[in-house]
Order: sequence, then C-alpha cells, then structure tokens
Amino acid sequence: QNALKELYWIEALDEDGKLTQLGKRLSRFPLEPSLARFIVEASRLECTEAALAIAALLSVEAVFYSRRHIEASLRRFGNSLSELEDVLRIHHSFYHKYGDHFTLLNVLNEYNSQPQGRQSRDRWCKENFIHERALRKANDIRKQLRISASQGGLSLNDKSEESRAGRIKLSDYTVDNIRRALCTGYYTKTAYALSRQGYKTTLNADDGSARIVFIDPSSCLSDVNTVGRGPAWVLYHELVATTKLHMRNVLAVEKKWVEKFLPRLESTDIIRLNGNTGIKRQEIGVNQTPLISISMGPETQQSVEANVEVKTAKASKDVVQSARERFLQRKREREKASQNKKQKKKRH
Repeated sequence: QNALKELYWIEALDEDGKLTQLGKRLSRFPLEPSLARFIVEASRLECTEAALAIAALLSVEAVFYSRRHIEASLRRFGNSLSELEDVLRIHHSFYHKYGDHFTLLNVLNEYNSQPQGRQSRDRWCKENFIHERALRKANDIRKQLRISASQGGLSLNDKSEESRAGRIKLSDYTVDNIRRALCTGYYTKTAYALSRQGYKTTLNADDGSARIVFIDPSSCLSDVNTVGRGPAWVLYHELVATTKLHMRNVLAVEKKWVEKFLPRLESTDIIRLNGNTGIKRQEIGVNQTPLISISMGPETQQSVEANVEVKTAKASKDVVQSARERFLQRKREREKASQNKKQKKKRH
C-alpha cells in the first residue's frame, strides 16, 4: 500500500492505480521513482545535467570520510587535534549554503577538474579525505543516466550544461530550479522548523504520530541544530534512527514549493488505487495528512533567503589553502622519515 501511495503522490499512477504516461517515462530510469521524478522535472526546468549528477551522487556510498574515519587515520600516524581541524576545514570549503546536494556536486566538480588518470585523482581524494571509489562510481552512474534521459526524450542541452572538464555550472538559476525540482519528487520527505530545536516532518508516521527529526551531524547544515536558527523548510533524502531521528542529505527549500503538492496527499484513496473501484470511496490518511495550515512564528514564516543563517563554516580560500598546505607538508615529512627509516634498516 505504501508503494502504491508513493507512486500516486509523484503522479506515476492515476487514481485507479494505472500507470500514467509520466510513470512510463520514470520507468526508463534505473533509479528509485522519486529520483526519476526529480530528473524529469529538472529537464522541464532546463537543468537536466545538474539533476543527473545529483541523482548519481545520491545513489552511491558516502563521499566524505566520516569524522571517526578521519580521527582513526590521523591517530595511526600520531597526529594532533590541530590536523583534524585542518582536514575538517578542507571539507568545509566544499560546503554550499543551501545544503548537501550542492555540496556533493561541488566535490564532484573539483574531482572532475583534476588531471585525467586514476593516480592523480586518487591522490587528490586522499589529500582531501574523500572516497575516490564513490566519485568514480557516481561518474559511471551519471553516464548511464544520460543514456536513459536521452532515450526518454529529455533535453541535455540546458542551462546547467557541463564544461569540457565535466563541471556543472551552478548558477543561481540552476540552484533555484534544482531545489524546486527536488520538491516534486520528495515533497513527502520535507520538514518544517519548530519554535525550539528540531523539525516536524510534513508527513506523519504510519500510526499518525508526529515525527520530530533533526539534521544529521554529517550534514553541512548540522550547525543549525545548536544555534536554533536554520532553514524554515528542509527536504531530506532519508531518515536514520539513532538516539534521535536524523535527516540525511538535507536541502533548504521554500514552503511555497511544497504546499502546492499537499492536496494530492489528502485525496489518496487506497481502495481505488488497489483497483477496487466498486467499493465506496474511502479517504485514508486522515492522521497521516500533513498540516497545511501550519501555525508558525513570524521568524519561521520568512523565506529561506531571509531566514537562513546557515553556519556552513565557509572558510576563505586562503585559510583552506593554508590548512591544506600544512597537512600536506606534515604528510611529506612523515613519508620522508619513513623512507629514511627503511634506508637505515637496509644498511644494517
């Protein structure tokens, strides 16, 4: 039943549970339906290339080394806490003010700007504590998705057209329309800020209970959990249960982009979707229906542009470059010391 509802919500099925023309188009993509819906809408908004890259990045394992992984790597060489801060500062240089989707795209852009060849790109990833395999796989998936998009009649000549180096141009136009397009596929995975900390999901749990969620610490928007100010509305890719419910791959969006889809949630008739049209219509989801008339304070009602004070730790280029140089210098010194040690052993 949940699968039927989700397909209906993204317009892949009609009210009688039959596959729509849009649904047939979505089936061409080897992706979860919501991601495919995002790509089709992005094509309409002339930012297909950016959408294909983001969809590919959302389909692979983690791109950044986790903090725990970084700490373990540094401990192995007896490095100090200051080096950890340098590495985190390098990661922060990729952060985008609107969230993780564009942060991942920033990383892929830099990766594709490196000289061709596995060795040079692998070295760049190690220096930046980034998983090379994830980015390599993302590029492979992206190529496959371009074929699917072309076969599905989607235009690839758009305003997010990639450069020869494989970089996506993140203009204001592209950023804005990618966020809109993501809402088309993921409006059921959105949440709005509460007066204190945390967010409430637009869609309640299956039992009708409210879900209070928090931005995952791995997100570039995670600082808003502590400062109490952040995007009024966010979209997330998945929920992960630890001591709290955490949203992963989080993006700041606008309330108005989400609201226009909510009436479709209210009209869901699971009996009709199952094909039992002879049974009296039964509107379901009363407890699961999002609160369209949400009572929010004036601060929360402001747009993202006016409200967001995202602490993405956007270090200046000079600071980041300095951190990178310090890290690489220490790495070279360690390698030199290791070589000297090996040479001494050979002499003896």
